Amino acid sequence: MQIYKILLLLLSLLSQSYAAQNKYADTYAKSVDLGSILFSSDKSDMKYVSSVVKASKKIKRVSKKYQKSHVLLIEDISCKEREETFSSKVEDVMLDEGIEPKSISMYYFRKKTRSFSCPKSYLVKIVLYLDGLIEKRSTTEVILLDGHKKNTAVILSTATGSVMLNRAMQSATMSDKVISTPKMLTEQELEKRSGKMLHASNKEQYTFVLYFDKKLKLDTKSVEELKKILILLESLHHPYINIVGNTDTRGSVEENYELALKRAREIAQKIKSSGVNYIKMDVSSNSELDLAVQTKDEVEEALNRRVEILIQ
Repeated sequence: MQIYKILLLLLSLLSQSYAAQNKYADTYAKSVDLGSILFSSDKSDMKYVSSVVKASKKIKRVSKKYQKSHVLLIEDISCKEREETFSSKVEDVMLDEGIEPKSISMYYFRKKTRSFSCPKSYLVKIVLYLDGLIEKRSTTEVILLDGHKKNTAVILSTATGSVMLNRAMQSATMSDKVISTPKMLTEQELEKRSGKMLHASNKEQYTFVLYFDKKLKLDTKSVEELKKILILLESLHHPYINIVGNTDTRGSVEENYELALKRAREIAQKIKSSGVNYIKMDVSSNSELDLAVQTKDEVEEALNRRVEILIQ
């Protein structure tokens, strides 16, 4: 019989709540029914607290996604025989949970006629109103890691402007239309952004040099050296790889730029084909501008026909 009375009370709440909700329908774009809190007439009954705490956490979580929010508490006070209402109990718990007082309203109603006696249990319905969904903009952060060659830079551009990163540990963030001013990161800040995995990969640094013939073929010693490099890469956890091609001074700077880039890409392709995992790989060309052995122009020098590989 008691369950039947509670069901009747719930139906009454649902029908009466429409009148209350109409007040907010024109102001808020969305409403969320958080259900009803069950109370016992026994003043010592505190089971409702956990239910209100749970509802409050959901209110705070959902409200963060909207510009405006409001909580409406709806209660039937037809059988009210005391000054304090059950809605005020719900409000007290919500205030303790950090819900703003001005964002809570209470709506009371009385039934003109009652076909049953007052129940031993009571319900307070909770409705959350929301408006102004906050759209999340995707943001990308670019960090220039240590190990890049001098006189190289990364340019970030949007429709409204561009910035240049040309120093190790420089960082900038960009979205669809906004780009931040570059700033220097500390190792602690880099660890927060990139996680312990990237930080661990930067503890050790390895440098290798592979030598080529006049075209794109590695010499015999470099073929063996490349095998060692691949074995090392397999043992590292997502390393950063920087590959830079170089040439001697035979030919024009423009032609040598392309040749050096082809050499660097040849090594990059061999690494990719091996199936090793890495967090990032940069491939670039120095043409004939970074000689290991200084020579005059148009001089063939085997030690300058090389690819340098930095692994962190």
